[in-house]
Amino acid sequence: MKLNFRLGKIVDYAHKKVDVSVATSKFFSKKSANKLLENSVVSALFNEWLIFDYRNKLGTSIIAEYYLKNPDSLTKDQLKQLEQVVKTERYEVMEVISITRDKGLSIRIVRTGEILFVDDLAGSRSATVPSLFFNRLAKTDGKWIFVGCDNVSFPTRLSETARKHFAKILNKEKNTPKLVLDVFGDRFVNND
Repeated sequence: MKLNFRLGKIVDYAHKKVDVSVATSKFFSKKSANKLLENSVVSALFNEWLIFDYRNKLGTSIIAEYYLKNPDSLTKDQLKQLEQVVKTERYEVMEVISITRDKGLSIRIVRTGEILFVDDLAGSRSATVPSLFFNRLAKTDGKWIFVGCDNVSFPTRLSETARKHFAKILNKEKNTPKLVLDVFGDRFVNND
């Protein structure tokens, strides 16, 4: 299952509506935003954070504002799916448990231990077991799907001890793509 609307349109909307210099200072903290934004992975993480996690002056996410204003005249079906994404989206650290080729992935949410099946044709062809990755998912029409930028993944499996430790860290606040930058940012500065 795929989104029936383009997230790129929401990114374009965000760049028109948001003071991007303020947003970059919040996302990058003290890191060099210009240098990091040259990296395609970091740029994608920033844009995902911008539409899902950045809050406008009213405290609303850009994707929720886009849904309410519907500036691109989405159809009823597109709006229905977008509403479901807005209501159920979450950014998580996940482990691939198993792969059902041409269907999707069984994943474990590290923070909660919850096991979900994610409907994802492309992921079912490219993911590996074991694999630890960061991505955003949402439930639409009763199925979990990935709705963020391409995931950041590592070919590893967590031990039970590491999983418990990681879960404690992740429970401290809402996870966002900023977590990936904060933990692995130096890796992106030197590589693309």
